[in-house]
Amino acid sequence: MKKKLLSLLALASLYTSTLLGQSVFIDEDFNSITPGTVPVGWTVTSPYSHPETWQVVTDLNGNDLDGSPFLFINDDEPGPGADADDYVEFNVPGTSGATNLFLEFDQYYNWYDFDEAEVQVWDGATWQTVLYQTSDAGAWGSPDHQMIDISVYNNGALKIRFHYNDNFDWGYYWAVDNVVVRELLCPDLTNLNIVNILNDTLIFNFNDPSTVGQFNVEWGPVGFAPGMGQQQGMFSTTSTQDSVLNFPIGSYWQLYVQSDCGGTDLGGWLGPIDFYIPFCDPVTGLTQDYMSEDTLVFSFNANPSAINYHIEWGAAGFTPGNGEELGSQSTTGTQDTIFGWAGGQFYDLYVMSECTPGSGPDWVGPLSWGMADPNIGYLVWDSTCTTPFEDISATGTVYNLGDDDMAGIILPFPFQLESLLSNEISIGDNGGVSFGTTSGYVSTGGNIGDDGPGFYLHWTDMIDDAGPLVYEVRGTAPNRRAIVQWDNRAHIDLGGPDGITFQLVMYEGTNEFNFVYQDVVFGDSGYDYGADATVGVEGPDYNHEVSDAQPVLTNGMCIHWYYVTCPMVDDVTVTSVNTDSAFFDITPFGTETEWKVEYGPAGFTPGTGMSFITNTTSDTIPGLMQYTEYDIYVYAACSAGDTSMAYGPVNFWTDPVCPAPTGFMNTYNVTDTLIFSWTAGGSETMWNIEYGAQGFTPGTGTMVAFDTNPDTLVGLADGMVFDFVLYADCGGGTNNPYVGPITVATPLVNDSTCFAVDLMYDSTYVYSNIGATIHTGETKGTGAPAFRTVWFKFVSPASGKVEIDLSGSDFDTYTTVYSTTDCGDWAQFNVEGFSDPYTMSMCGLSPSTVYYIQVDGFSGSDQGIINIRLTDLEIEAGTVQTAEVCAGATLNLNSTITGGDMNGMWSELNPMLGFVTGSNYNSSPFQAAGTYEVEYRVTNACGYDSVIVPVQVLRTPSAGMGGTISQECNYGTVVLTDGLSGTVDLGGVWYDSTGTALSGNSVDFNGEAAGQYNYSYVASNGVCPNDTAMVTIDLIDCTSLTENDLDNYVSLYPNPTSGIVFINNHGIDDDFVIEVLDVKGKLMNSVTLGMNKGEVYELDLNTTVKGVYLIRIKTSTGIGQHRVIVQ
Repeated sequence: MKKKLLSLLALASLYTSTLLGQSVFIDEDFNSITPGTVPVGWTVTSPYSHPETWQVVTDLNGNDLDGSPFLFINDDEPGPGADADDYVEFNVPGTSGATNLFLEFDQYYNWYDFDEAEVQVWDGATWQTVLYQTSDAGAWGSPDHQMIDISVYNNGALKIRFHYNDNFDWGYYWAVDNVVVRELLCPDLTNLNIVNILNDTLIFNFNDPSTVGQFNVEWGPVGFAPGMGQQQGMFSTTSTQDSVLNFPIGSYWQLYVQSDCGGTDLGGWLGPIDFYIPFCDPVTGLTQDYMSEDTLVFSFNANPSAINYHIEWGAAGFTPGNGEELGSQSTTGTQDTIFGWAGGQFYDLYVMSECTPGSGPDWVGPLSWGMADPNIGYLVWDSTCTTPFEDISATGTVYNLGDDDMAGIILPFPFQLESLLSNEISIGDNGGVSFGTTSGYVSTGGNIGDDGPGFYLHWTDMIDDAGPLVYEVRGTAPNRRAIVQWDNRAHIDLGGPDGITFQLVMYEGTNEFNFVYQDVVFGDSGYDYGADATVGVEGPDYNHEVSDAQPVLTNGMCIHWYYVTCPMVDDVTVTSVNTDSAFFDITPFGTETEWKVEYGPAGFTPGTGMSFITNTTSDTIPGLMQYTEYDIYVYAACSAGDTSMAYGPVNFWTDPVCPAPTGFMNTYNVTDTLIFSWTAGGSETMWNIEYGAQGFTPGTGTMVAFDTNPDTLVGLADGMVFDFVLYADCGGGTNNPYVGPITVATPLVNDSTCFAVDLMYDSTYVYSNIGATIHTGETKGTGAPAFRTVWFKFVSPASGKVEIDLSGSDFDTYTTVYSTTDCGDWAQFNVEGFSDPYTMSMCGLSPSTVYYIQVDGFSGSDQGIINIRLTDLEIEAGTVQTAEVCAGATLNLNSTITGGDMNGMWSELNPMLGFVTGSNYNSSPFQAAGTYEVEYRVTNACGYDSVIVPVQVLRTPSAGMGGTISQECNYGTVVLTDGLSGTVDLGGVWYDSTGTALSGNSVDFNGEAAGQYNYSYVASNGVCPNDTAMVTIDLIDCTSLTENDLDNYVSLYPNPTSGIVFINNHGIDDDFVIEVLDVKGKLMNSVTLGMNKGEVYELDLNTTVKGVYLIRIKTSTGIGQHRVIVQ
């Protein structure tokens, strides 16, 4: 019996009339029937005597249904002249009482045009057609299996016939096999239904009215026959509701179920149910609309097929649908809100559309968001660290950063610095870490606040002469520590090998961090202990400086940074005092609006003094004792009674009680000497005279102390007008009373041409023309009468170009320049130039010649203070220095010239390029490498000077893409550049895993241990940031290769050999692949052959040069490798 063609209803062979509870009435496989005949009792009717009518055949041109004989009618072979309307008929005895009667057979019906095939059953009165076919059914080797319920036609004279009719046209043929008529006794199932379609899953149920309790399920494409092996899938179940998973979307299917009473006692197939797995498009356009402290509003584009949308959100990196979410919800709209998430970490959100209840495509997302914890507090620091220095130099990831280089790192946890939440940092060569970016930059030093948010542990100009940077994460979530270590890092001014070692340690969850210093001694006192470094933190909200170029660091020191909700105030300053009060200002650090002020005698213990609460940053302490020393402490008063640590002590003295002097007067005034006298206000014996230009504000002038009365003040400028005030000095304080001002004008010394004041270049001189007179016949440069003239003189410079500037004068001046051979003879004065503005330029003066400057008022009433300054107008654009810039960076053009005047203008020779703005050359990231010329031009009233600066634009070097080199033997040379791909700039430097530079681009192995060896290639041009690529060498130990059990079956000899190696197979029958490789793993030769146990293969190595080779043998049993030496 051909079991593979039987359905699941009849898996056993049917050789008896009753088998395992089934009644079999006909079981004909035609295997024992003589070809050219039909079984005994079967009759053939052929009205037109068809020459190829119904008969048993073994095959048709080598084709058959299952490899055995079959019943066949062939309308193709005779040609169009043969007509067929032929029947083959047989009786089915003994079916009386059978209530569940089935006809089964296999067939290949090859339909042509007008022919037809049918199966008919005699119901006792007439022939009933139970199968009618006018299309192909089945194929050679893959027959169509029919199982037809004929119970309704059962009678005591049951007959069955197969009828082929070509309708007088040329047809093909019909093959029939494995004809069975039997009664099925296992009760059938009822009411097969679809319960639901969820995503790619069908849920179905059915009724089991006879409580069979065991069922078979088959599903497949539309039109498949159950029980014939045509199914897509099948399984058995004991449940009347079950499901089938993983259907592709947009596909049509059918499903059948069958009762299973055990053995071959099977019920009929119930079905099919037809179902369709619908398309359910994912949502699109998932975006964030709004975010506040604990609220996220998001939206997405609608899916027209969706009836609902399911939302899950959780910690960054979670997998939706796996129960890892922190929250989930559903919505029918396309905008929704997530509430209640905590700040200080990152989150992901996913959305899935549902087209039928519970169904949906893949999750869409993540939409990532996060917000800094607004209640984190204020960053402060102290020196109490709980975690000691953890040396990670041997375990962490090494970064061989060059001078000023940076490397971006993604932390495995979110970290918050004040109001900035991020997991991105950039570690830098110069002792700092940029926070919030992987492309930050730490310059060679500066002030906290210059370079952006970050951690500045030892911020100065450092270099990689001594050691690298190392990064490692230690601990387990949620208590991990991200550690950045500057390991024996050298100072650029000192070089290696003596460097310093320190760490940044960042704590997950708490957002605290430490600066840990193991070694801060370079070996030079100018640089040791942070003597030229800046230490502190730049936050997004505040700057925190620990030190600036001060040697305050020590070996083993740790600075602990943490947050408080009520920070200490930033500063307290006593602004002024009097005899019984002190006035002070508070500079808050936080947002507090109230402060507790505690004060008492100097040295008092905080908590024991007098105190009050103030809500203003400028306040007064009243009721103090005169001439007494006090201390102040100030506490920030935050919400809910929270107070900060005390700021203080701030020390001050109150003023003594001291009356003002009287009778202050000037009693002598000659050239630069004044004598003052006064009457003391009390018993004081010390006084202070303060003076300044007429109208100055007391407290802003020059103070001179006196201990005698009267006394002399000398050294005042001639021709000036001063105000003077006198203070009593009663022994201390800042508010001793004063008397004045009195106004005194010092005598003029340059009222005459021959007493002209000599002027030096680039210095400002202050004089006056108050009370000045004129010479007989003296005029201005225009010839108009002069009014109040004073005189200056100078020696002209070699350039003959001079600027005279009187812009600081307090009246409208009129300036004339003269040359003369006799200062006392007005008739010898020659006008060289004149000007009524404050500034005039002289461009054609004779070098090294004395010239006189007459300064007068524009009108007769103009007099007052004169400010005069002389400048050499020689123009110098400077000397060109090296000018290099990386594409995309900015070059300060002023740094490319030396010795030039710094008031010039920069421009491009090709103004269409547009790279120059002010004194900056702003290179474009897309700018081609090459030389671009810019001009620096200095211009004044006497001409200009210029230089051309060639700016060399360089592109960022490319180290290419790293990769892995598989080295089959731990002997020989590996060329490292073989592991690089993409664009590679040659001329870089290779480093091994310890950071040691290699002398070339290859590495030699001489028996090193097998494993992975990492090498870094650093491409640099000295201007742009370096680029680094990593190449890993997978090294295999070829000196002791033995793999699996193949060596138990195969042996090689002789070894060493002079050219021939025998491979003895003494264990297995298999196909062998024999490969010969050199010590670098290069395949030299390969042969594939079948070998039986006991065979020996002769491998000829005579054509190879002397050396070590690997013989690799591959079979289905395993792989063996042997090192062979050819002598």
